[in-house]
Amino acid sequence: MNEEITHQTDDQLDNSMQQATIATVARLRQVFSDPQIRGLSRLPLPEIERISEEIARTVPAGNVPGMILNALAKLDKREISPNESQKYIQLLFRGIQTTVGRMVYSALLIPPAAVIHGYQQLLRLSGKDVSLAFPDGTWQFYLEFALREDSARHANETIGFNTHMLHLRPESALAAWLMTCVQFLKLLPEILANEWRERTFCRLMVEHGAGRVPVDIYSRWEKIRPFGRDKITEEDFPQYRRKKFDEFIAPYIRSLDEVGKREVAIAYKTASERDLASYQYQLSWLATLEPNSYNETRVHYPFNEAYIGVIRHGRYHLIPAEILLRPQMAHSAAQAILHMPPQPMLPMVDDVMVITPRALHQNLYEQLDAPTQREIAMLKKTPIIINWDERDSRHPLTWIRRGKRGIGDHPLTIFRTQDSFVFDQSHIFFDGAWGAAVSEMMTREAVNWGVYFNAVTPQIALAPKLNIQTLLLKQTPQFAKTTQKTRLSDETGAENHEVRLSAMQTLREMLIQRLGARVTINDLMIIYRGLHAINYKPSEQMNYMLDFLKTNRDPRYKQAYKLVQEQLDALAGKNPALLLPIDASRHNPKERLFPTTFRNPITDLHQSHQRALDLLRAYYMASQRDKMTTYQQFNEQRTYHLRVIGGLGELLARYRDIALQGQSSSTAGIQMLAHVPPMLQKLLNTLPSRFDVLNEILKGEEVFSNLGRVAKNSSLRRFITAKDDNKQKTLAWGVITDDKGVVHLSLRDFRPHVTALHELGLYDMAQHMTQDYLDSYAYGLNTFIAELIQIVVVQ
Repeated sequence: MNEEITHQTDDQLDNSMQQATIATVARLRQVFSDPQIRGLSRLPLPEIERISEEIARTVPAGNVPGMILNALAKLDKREISPNESQKYIQLLFRGIQTTVGRMVYSALLIPPAAVIHGYQQLLRLSGKDVSLAFPDGTWQFYLEFALREDSARHANETIGFNTHMLHLRPESALAAWLMTCVQFLKLLPEILANEWRERTFCRLMVEHGAGRVPVDIYSRWEKIRPFGRDKITEEDFPQYRRKKFDEFIAPYIRSLDEVGKREVAIAYKTASERDLASYQYQLSWLATLEPNSYNETRVHYPFNEAYIGVIRHGRYHLIPAEILLRPQMAHSAAQAILHMPPQPMLPMVDDVMVITPRALHQNLYEQLDAPTQREIAMLKKTPIIINWDERDSRHPLTWIRRGKRGIGDHPLTIFRTQDSFVFDQSHIFFDGAWGAAVSEMMTREAVNWGVYFNAVTPQIALAPKLNIQTLLLKQTPQFAKTTQKTRLSDETGAENHEVRLSAMQTLREMLIQRLGARVTINDLMIIYRGLHAINYKPSEQMNYMLDFLKTNRDPRYKQAYKLVQEQLDALAGKNPALLLPIDASRHNPKERLFPTTFRNPITDLHQSHQRALDLLRAYYMASQRDKMTTYQQFNEQRTYHLRVIGGLGELLARYRDIALQGQSSSTAGIQMLAHVPPMLQKLLNTLPSRFDVLNEILKGEEVFSNLGRVAKNSSLRRFITAKDDNKQKTLAWGVITDDKGVVHLSLRDFRPHVTALHELGLYDMAQHMTQDYLDSYAYGLNTFIAELIQIVVVQ
């Protein structure tokens, strides 16, 4: 019976989609029957027809795409503002919903990337400049449509404040963090200016240096750039950082001839006048997120309206940011908050709103009473919240960040644990690398303020002067009723620290010596992810849990078992498409990040690996008479297998080059590399010079984000990545290597069975299943690397 219903539903979906697609393309053709509009597109008729059909398949919104195309074509200007683009994209979403019906729309799961891509194609058809419609880059625009929910926040952990051996009183420790937050917020424009200046200046030095400046100049700066000043002085951190960069860049400037110096100066001045202010505005934290049905809008406000929030005993205490600029007031505020007695805890608005889809927030806000609405308005102007209620660092970051953390409108929440601080960051304001850098900068500044407060005992300010606002955030009965069935899907997380970095480094050196192949640590981890997906087998304990669910008489347990088994079956034998976030800010800071998708094109890599191992064992066991023949067979397979590994490294390197340089490097050099098999040479030669951001996002099935090794003496320890709101992406892998060379793996798991197990109260079981999957990856990776080393070393 259920199968019949499912079959009918699928038929209805197909039928609705087909009718909507036909209606959409018919309307577009009707618009293009006007010769004047057809002339504006500057495209040949076959291309117009192809794009029209693509739009109809991607955005089956009936008359709406044609209506938008007609409006765009009649605009005299080539430039479309971001606000106009938002309006048109919202129309497309509504058009799909109206054309196919609400029920079908919910089942279709059309991701924002597809709709934005369809809109870009409409811009092309109408002869408009696509880049001008997205002045902050496609990624920034996409973030505000598709990375809105709680899963779209990543987290970094630092231990520097706790390992500095500051024997601080509690109020002094909190005061140190209050001073850090308010100073960082106040100085953020200058901090961002440094980030923009360093990247832009290094790029221009290479472009105009006539070969005198090394192409990796920015990488050299990354290795020595400071993340904090030595102590609290008159010179603030942005001034200190700028001075250090000037010292670093000075010898390279002196190496230029007069023409080069003049060209760099002119190009920098032009870029600065054109881009710097908009970049600072783009990444400002003095902005709240206003949600509607389809996207977020950043609404900026001045510093004198901002608050810094502190959560203590489950209550929010907001302090005007301007008051905290004086150390005496920060210390007094910390003391006042820490001495407030605990209050009885009632259900609060934030606990529900943070796990409710953002599209519903405006409706929920209207169901609150006037005092609570005023409190929410204040909370929306609180860009940084410090949760001082201690969390347990023995848990994964996914658990630590689930403490009180606002309602999803603000950039940053800082959690305190017994031995670390965790920075929970909205992807709309932070990308992974920038978020990690901010975490380290703020930690070092907090250490400096801790040293300051350890040496100085500020005078106590009177509490009324502090103007601390304590929020109640009371729910109304209507609010509580509405939110009962509108929760986001649950997640769980796991972490592992057992990957052997030294073995991967040894293998890299061997591959360089043997093949000249540039295979990075991250490449090896990405390559193995495809093998792991194919080879994963549940552990004995995991099978015991599955049996427990399967044999339980409660139908809810059987349903949970079915969901788990479906996920295992879906992953088994699958070669996942990994969405790899690559830092694009070196080429253009406002682009921030370039997502690219990698799926291992060598489908028989596992068989190739096993054959090499089998022949190696046969060689070891062969008689003296057969030794040479067996070795030749092994060596032939080894050569092929290692060339494939090296070729995959070249392919991934090309992906990075396209993102970092904004275009592909020449293919000629690739063709000459002897270690790249012909099949991969052909694939490398067919890569486009640029990737389409939205297409890459649509292809990705899992997120795999590796921040690499932290800077020397950095106290960053753990990291979890964000993912977009697409329910089809259920796994998000995070990797960071700390200063001691320990690789910290994390996995956020959003698979459907997690919610089912949580509803049964089986939280530990859900977490163990994720842990089992991550552990099998880590231990399997170690084995894979060890086997490759065995294959390489045989003479």
